[in-house]
Amino acid sequence: MMKWTFDIISSHFSKFSKAAWIDWFGCKLVPLLPSLTAEMLTTTIAEVDCATYHVIVEGLNMAFEEMTLMTKQEITRVLVEYLKVSQEVDGSGLSCGSHTKSSSGWLWVNFGKYSIYVSLQDLQLLNPEFSKFASVEHFTVSQVCDLTVQSGALQNIDLIKVVLNHLGKGNVWKNLEELLASLRTKSQNLQINCAVRDIMMKWTFDIISSHFSKFSKAEWIDWFGSKLVPLLPSLTTEMLTTTITEVDCATYHVIIEGLNMAFEEMTLMTKQEITRVLVEYLKVSQEVDGSGLHCGSGTNSAGGWLWVNFGKYSIYVSLQDLQLLNHEFSKTLEINPVVRDIMMKWTFDIISNHFSKFSKPEWIDWFGSKLVPLLPSLTTEMLTITITEVDCATYHVIVEGLNMAFEEMTPMTKQEFTRALVKYLKVSQEVDGSGLPCGSGTNSAGGWLWVNFGKYSIYVSLQDLQLLNYEFSKFASLELFTVSQVCDLTIQSGALQNIDLIKVVLNHLGLPCGSGTKSSSGWLWVNFGKYSIYVSLQDLQLLNHEFSKFASVENFTVSQVCDLTVQSGALQNIDLINVVLNHLDKGNIWKNLEKLMVSLGRKSQTLQINPAVRDIMMKWTFNMISSNFSKFSKAAWIDWFGSKLVPLLPSLTAEMLTITITEVDCATYHVIIEGLNMAFEEMALMTKQEIVRVLVKYLKVSQDVNTSGLPCGSHTNSASGWLWVNFGKFSIYVSLQDLQLLNHEFSKFASVELFTLSQVCDLTVQSGALQNIDLIKVVLNYLRKGNVWKNLEKLLVSLGTKSQNLQIHPVVRDIMMKWTFDIISSHFSMFSNTAWIDWFGSKLVPLLPSLTAEMLTITIAEVDCATYHIIIEGLNMGFDEMTLMTKQETTCVLVDYLKVSQEVDGSGLPCGSGTNSASGWLWVNFGKYSIYVTLQDLQFLNHEFSKNLPINHAVRDIMMKWTFNIISSHFSKFSKVEWIDWFGNNLVPLLPSLTTEMLKITIAEVDCATYHEINWLLVNFGKFSIYVSVEDLQSLTIDFSWYFALRTTTRVPEKSSASLTSPSTQTTALSAVPPKVLSTAFQAENVMTEPAKGEGVLTLHLRMQSVFISAYNNTASAQYITLANNITSELDRTYQELFPYTYLRCHVLRFWYSYSFLAFITPQYDCQ
Repeated sequence: MMKWTFDIISSHFSKFSKAAWIDWFGCKLVPLLPSLTAEMLTTTIAEVDCATYHVIVEGLNMAFEEMTLMTKQEITRVLVEYLKVSQEVDGSGLSCGSHTKSSSGWLWVNFGKYSIYVSLQDLQLLNPEFSKFASVEHFTVSQVCDLTVQSGALQNIDLIKVVLNHLGKGNVWKNLEELLASLRTKSQNLQINCAVRDIMMKWTFDIISSHFSKFSKAEWIDWFGSKLVPLLPSLTTEMLTTTITEVDCATYHVIIEGLNMAFEEMTLMTKQEITRVLVEYLKVSQEVDGSGLHCGSGTNSAGGWLWVNFGKYSIYVSLQDLQLLNHEFSKTLEINPVVRDIMMKWTFDIISNHFSKFSKPEWIDWFGSKLVPLLPSLTTEMLTITITEVDCATYHVIVEGLNMAFEEMTPMTKQEFTRALVKYLKVSQEVDGSGLPCGSGTNSAGGWLWVNFGKYSIYVSLQDLQLLNYEFSKFASLELFTVSQVCDLTIQSGALQNIDLIKVVLNHLGLPCGSGTKSSSGWLWVNFGKYSIYVSLQDLQLLNHEFSKFASVENFTVSQVCDLTVQSGALQNIDLINVVLNHLDKGNIWKNLEKLMVSLGRKSQTLQINPAVRDIMMKWTFNMISSNFSKFSKAAWIDWFGSKLVPLLPSLTAEMLTITITEVDCATYHVIIEGLNMAFEEMALMTKQEIVRVLVKYLKVSQDVNTSGLPCGSHTNSASGWLWVNFGKFSIYVSLQDLQLLNHEFSKFASVELFTLSQVCDLTVQSGALQNIDLIKVVLNYLRKGNVWKNLEKLLVSLGTKSQNLQIHPVVRDIMMKWTFDIISSHFSMFSNTAWIDWFGSKLVPLLPSLTAEMLTITIAEVDCATYHIIIEGLNMGFDEMTLMTKQETTCVLVDYLKVSQEVDGSGLPCGSGTNSASGWLWVNFGKYSIYVTLQDLQFLNHEFSKNLPINHAVRDIMMKWTFNIISSHFSKFSKVEWIDWFGNNLVPLLPSLTTEMLKITIAEVDCATYHEINWLLVNFGKFSIYVSVEDLQSLTIDFSWYFALRTTTRVPEKSSASLTSPSTQTTALSAVPPKVLSTAFQAENVMTEPAKGEGVLTLHLRMQSVFISAYNNTASAQYITLANNITSELDRTYQELFPYTYLRCHVLRFWYSYSFLAFITPQYDCQ
């Protein structure tokens, strides 16, 4: 394909515009580029200028991974040859990339990912910057390290070898540490080619491995938790084996934490090999570790043990190894539910036809052992087949097996199983050899309930219980019992195993709200919500006896108190937390505090602490630890501010912070900043600003405190680097005045008037201006003077050169986007296609996440589809950094544009009408924003979406859960229109995955108008009405005499009455059926036969969601007959189950069209 394509397009290269090169090498050719040969590339770039050359290199980057090694090397040689003569080809007379600011930038724009294959000789020939490597002997170690990071050495094998050869002389250990420090200062945006990293890791490991035996705990943390992190993805299994051979468990766990940070960048094979080494270590860890126990033996759960010993690599440990290392894993087997469903179906299909020959031991063997891991995937249909003809003894064996699967089943499956068990028991006396119902030999109602239903007894209705066992009829006369008798009945009967029974008891006894919750914290939340913090302990103990545990907290161990704190509602209530802290104040307070922090840490991801409670805990904790700050080692500071204190840090006050950092050195200060960064989002605005003032005050005197005599951060390479290490996320609140006082680099902003335009733009990118409101305002005020358009373009070019690792604070970006948009928007009407590509495909990209809906509306108001699609491509690049609200607002603007696009576009057709598929149309018109377009809008814009949407069931379940979690919290504010919009439109494709729990939450507090709109039975139960029992219908106090008449009629009147033809009126009449019909059994061939004259019929309307075609208007068409047969087959199956003695047949009258769907289908059927 590539050869055929190239032969066609190559003859047109000389006429290609810039946009055409972008279109072909940035999009159209991408799937074929891995097959581009060196000869083709030579032809392609022979006469192009540098701008075009760079477009081609960007396209080649996208094909890099799929090319063979030989092709990559040949491609590189062609690129080198071009660059040797590029100054002669390019109109500027300069070599390509001469405008870049650094050698690494030059290397990237000219070679991209292929830079690794360029020889040092060629690099030095092409760019004099690389000649520095020839004189590297004259550089200091610091200069070499900086050169390594700033140049392209991390992307080229020859260059890194020169660096390492130089660093291998003199004090190698010190040189290595300098190199790693340089890497660490750029760790957030550091890119190291894999092959280069492998070389660096090997060189580093050869140096440090001989020192492992002398490493202290702090050194292991320093190397594997910090210094080595950029190189760890290249750690080999041999290196790891050498590393952990003789370490104890504490050190091993430090190494695991380091490996976790490298996990994402490792290859699959490396991860698997790493895992095997870890397994081998753990098999002998008790011999290595001083405790004589396996590593992780102090953890509280199998999950905890797995994490501390394997971290992210746990997914590659075999079950056999897990069971060998930890007996906990011998207990339960984890199988993906979808996989388990497939396995269960396959297994059941094989064994089910052998059930009739099963002996008692075989039933026990299969349902008590072999099938247990798969039983959670047993379906109701499978269960029905299984128990249809078994006796009671076998039935009880099956129930015991089902008990073992109970916890893993969904509530819906449990309820369906219960109905199947009830159905079996109703006829069990006919099946069982004794002629008695199953369980008739048990001594109590509770015993009967357990053997017949097991754990599923909770879902049996009181009505069914009373029907199956007269003992449960006592609950009908509960009002006549004394409280003592009710309590005895509760314990002796099965009330403790059944929802209906316990509700009867509790209603009688009148227990407080929330008594059905599973924990005291759950009870506290459902009954008080956020107001729980103000409930007194006395009231809590009076309302819920669980809180009485706090009265006897003195008798608890420290561990029990800590667990009680996390599991109860103590983190949501002031009185409760005070009781806890008063108890922990006794004995070894430091040890107690650490235990509490460990308990909080285990739940850190899901932990919710009320801010007022957190303030109390932080104050208590700080009072404890602050007196020990002077004795803290570096590791202790990391432990407390990087881990233990994190859940409480949002409550750190300015006073606490002042005490904390008063006498610490810069290294410790930076550890504290990293901890504060983790609390930034949860802090109040005022707290953040107060924190900043404290940090500023510290930094003003940091040179006096720091052992080097220099202010903190003086080793950083840029103003923005200095700003981050010293202020972190809080930098946005530092005033320009303070910045200039603390770092003379920021004084440049005071004399910005004296700078050239280029210097100001460079200063903006290299300093911390992109992280600070005051600084960016100074820059923009300067750029407003003179040629604003030219100034703006210079600024955006400066941003573009750093686009890969550019960090702009969202608030700063908003300011820059508004300023930029105000300038360019007035020029939109004059923009050419190339200008739109230039601005929305390149210049504006760093700022696009701050494009507002108003700006977008102005932008696309009068553009044609081609321009619109360019803008969409630009918006895609800003998608990931946009807020959810911005994405949704952007989508609304796009929808509005597309609704009128055929009027705007020159073709008179809606945008994207030339695409070949609905998904293609969706992508070109919405891009990544397509997930926020409503189904209603999609159907309005493109009729393809009116067709049935195929969604994988498992995928749909996940989508429904995610969607419901978002919208359910808004139900209380929904208007009638919103209910119709969501449940009549937006949610329709996902509703088959609506669970019972979701439905209960949905309808819990809605009014009847929301709940229904048409007649009582069909609207209150809809299609689900066929599953409503007669008893339930009777209990609803509606006149269903017509329905029961259908089920109980035994004599047929001789004269017919009128048939029902209007179901919406709720009036029904039965038609007479000639006596000859009474003996007629249902026959499939009768389904297409019209009712005979005089036969009674009941006419119903059904609605189907499907595409209507004209053939459905013709009753003789093949399509009509096929669909009618399908419908009648389903109706026959359903009605035969409902009316086995009275139903005859149904006959489709016609189909007609409604609301874009095949809608009302009218079958007739006869009943007696």
